Amino acid sequence: MKLNMTKLDLHMHSRVSRIIGDSIGWISDEETLLRIRNSGVKIISFTDHDIFSTSFFLKINEINKRMNLGLIIYPGFELTVSRKNGKRGHIVFILNNDLKKEQLKEIEMILSQIKLSSQYGIRIEKAIELFKNYDFFIVPHVDKVDSIVYEDVSKVIDIIHYVEADENSREYIKFCKESHTKPLGIKFSDNHMWNSDVYKWTGCYIDDYESFDDLKYRIQFQKGAKC
Repeated sequence: MKLNMTKLDLHMHSRVSRIIGDSIGWISDEETLLRIRNSGVKIISFTDHDIFSTSFFLKINEINKRMNLGLIIYPGFELTVSRKNGKRGHIVFILNNDLKKEQLKEIEMILSQIKLSSQYGIRIEKAIELFKNYDFFIVPHVDKVDSIVYEDVSKVIDIIHYVEADENSREYIKFCKESHTKPLGIKFSDNHMWNSDVYKWTGCYIDDYESFDDLKYRIQFQKGAKC
């Protein structure tokens, strides 16, 4: 293991997901952040399904500062998109954490409007257009039950540098072949149960982290890594 690696986890679920009906095992905001810090993970994002809470994001940042946890927290969400075959897929959006409160509120409102307009999700191209004024990157699911295939993201393939997938999976290999690209296959925890002992770092890290741009282009993945 490299000595200068900074561990990260950019796909976790918080108590906010309870609002849309997800089963979330929560302890408390303070205990959850402390548990993450104690696992050695430093860069995080809670990416709840089709929802973002400005108040929750600001609160965990306040706790992080008050408890001197040293976490770097990014706003994010897991968006349901409509696929070309009529089914639904999921794509994680990670946004820069330099956004002002008013901008966070705008993101919260956009997601609320998307949810109201279509329970089956929206086209990824439309989503990119809606969030074009914000600095972000996306990570599609490629080898899960809600998998995205190349056809679904062909019009935005130039901004996809990572996918959530095992690089040995059939779905990942097919995605790379059809897209003529090779986005890095990475794994985040997708953790829902903070009141159990299942949370583990999945192997994503970055060397010499300095800014959001580093995350957009320089994440690395250590397969089989342990906390």
